[in-house]
Parts: sequence; C-alpha cells; structure tokens
Amino acid sequence: SDEGKFKEALKLFTKAIGLEPKDSKSYFNRATVKIDSGDIQGARADFALSESCVNNGIRLKKLEDD
Repeated sequence: SDEGKFKEALKLFTKAIGLEPKDSKSYFNRATVKIDSGDIQGARADFALSESCVNNGIRLKKLEDD
C-alpha cells in the first residue's frame, strides 16, 4: 500500500537527517513525502528546515571565502 511506502520513506529520510542534520535535501524530500501522505503542517516545517539549512550553508560559504 502507499501508506506503507510513505511510512518507510519517512523513516529513511528521518534516519538520514539524524546522520546528517544539515543536509537540506533530506528535509526537502521528507517534506515531499509528508505532503503526499497528507501531513501539510509537517511538510511546511520540513520545507522551512530545508530552507534554513540552505541559507546557513550560504552564510558559511561566504564566511569561508572572506
């Protein structure tokens, strides 16, 4: 069933985030799965975390370049 696939995908992306918490792609992908499973609020939170990771990465890159 799709529900089982969503649960497995959520579990895997959550594990990936645990291993690499600054990886924006894992938050983005988990947000996409949450949308598909109907968890709109959870998806919004993950999209915000994904954006935060990207923005922090840009700031860190600028600091390293200075």
